[in-house]
Amino acid sequence: MPSLGINVAFTTACPDDVTYVPTGDTVCYWNLTGPGGTGFYAFGGSSTGPLAALSRAHAGAAVTWTFKGTMVTRKLTGGSQVLLRDPATGEFAGHDVPSGQHVFLEIRDTTQEVEYNGGP
Repeated sequence: MPSLGINVAFTTACPDDVTYVPTGDTVCYWNLTGPGGTGFYAFGGSSTGPLAALSRAHAGAAVTWTFKGTMVTRKLTGGSQVLLRDPATGEFAGHDVPSGQHVFLEIRDTTQEVEYNGGP
């Protein structure tokens, strides 16, 4: 099984996961999980930063990362979508996380975002 390791220091102090656009080598991490395993993990990085390798990832690829000493592995489902950024609000049109999503990886620049969906 092909794998993609996210081996970079995460920034957990990013403003929000709806409008913020990381630059350079910054990779934002939002743990939006809840009790019973509901919710999801979200990442945000620039299209030229450490998450750029996602553009070559495909369905079934395992994504691994370590946060606070715990290694997490999730698989990409192969689903992705491109969302355009609304210049008036700064939000990415249609931004919505499917119910039960487990990992949600985003590559953003100032005009668009590519979202990659994953599962358990």
